[in-house]
Amino acid sequence: MPFAMYQRQLEARLGFRITNIPTRSPQDRTRAIADALAGDTPPSSIITMPRWSEPVEDLCDWFALTRAQIKEAGQADIELVMLDYYAPTCSPHFPAMAYVDRYIKRQVLADRSQYNTAYRSGFVYADFVADTWGFDLADWNFGSQIPPEHAHKLVAGWNLGITPRYAAMLKWTRRVQIPWALRPIDIHQRVGGMGKPEQKQEWYQFSRAKGIEALEPLGARYRLTPTERVSAKKYFIELCTSKVVFSPFGWGEVCFRDYEAIACGALLVKPDMSHLITEPNIYIPHETYVPIAWDYSDAKEQIDEYLSNPAKAKKIINNARHALCEYYQSDRFVDTLGHHLFGQSYQAPS
Repeated sequence: MPFAMYQRQLEARLGFRITNIPTRSPQDRTRAIADALAGDTPPSSIITMPRWSEPVEDLCDWFALTRAQIKEAGQADIELVMLDYYAPTCSPHFPAMAYVDRYIKRQVLADRSQYNTAYRSGFVYADFVADTWGFDLADWNFGSQIPPEHAHKLVAGWNLGITPRYAAMLKWTRRVQIPWALRPIDIHQRVGGMGKPEQKQEWYQFSRAKGIEALEPLGARYRLTPTERVSAKKYFIELCTSKVVFSPFGWGEVCFRDYEAIACGALLVKPDMSHLITEPNIYIPHETYVPIAWDYSDAKEQIDEYLSNPAKAKKIINNARHALCEYYQSDRFVDTLGHHLFGQSYQAPS
């Protein structure tokens, strides 16, 4: 999405011409690269975004073959890049770092030493759910070890917050934003997945149910939405008429709901995000969002505090909207891509 959104700026500022080739299989990828290598202007970089479910051994073999394919074409200086869009800060594909020049992930752990920790699930938060509430993860695992000699290739890229839709929503709500006092919904909690029996829930659904449970006492004083899914139209109407949006972690930490809440002018309340790095960065504690404990132990108090102090809440809402607007308007994605593809010495134009 951001490649299309910033196509003009990428070409004007960096001289990048991006060709997007949808593929359904590794064989499709190989054919697409062969066609590109045989063209009049071979690419300077090949960025591959595989499926999260692709076996890691197969992906590593494919990258090795692709590297040989590039060399055979006499284009050994082409940079091979892995784009990991997966939701958690972990990944089953970290071993692929040994076969690429750069491994861009949509969010990474701020403390890189945590990647040396052998979490039983591979994911720091899934382990937290198991340890805190006794959830049985069984054999669920979405992790892998980073090859130490290739760890420098892991870089924080960009997340799902870069879309024309959110940029347009920010502009629209700037003109017609409903004032805080006139918003009839106090707390938006449409997180879905609450209908399954506890023993059949995924670990993240179980965690979300614990979050909803923590908010229940607020129902005596405030108006809360139900939790089940609704149409997209009703969902966005509710966001635009809500004061607070509760956004627990899902299969990963960053959720569409985070950016939707800010674009719609609501206060984002979310489990503490200080453990990761990502862009657009709307996760500055008590400046652009309200962080709560991972076990939701302070969720009730934090939400009550801001609902009782509209001035504090509105300041954070305005800060978050400004941060997101500034990200879009300053073409920060262009700087990020230039930095990653030109290397650590790249300096964005002033």
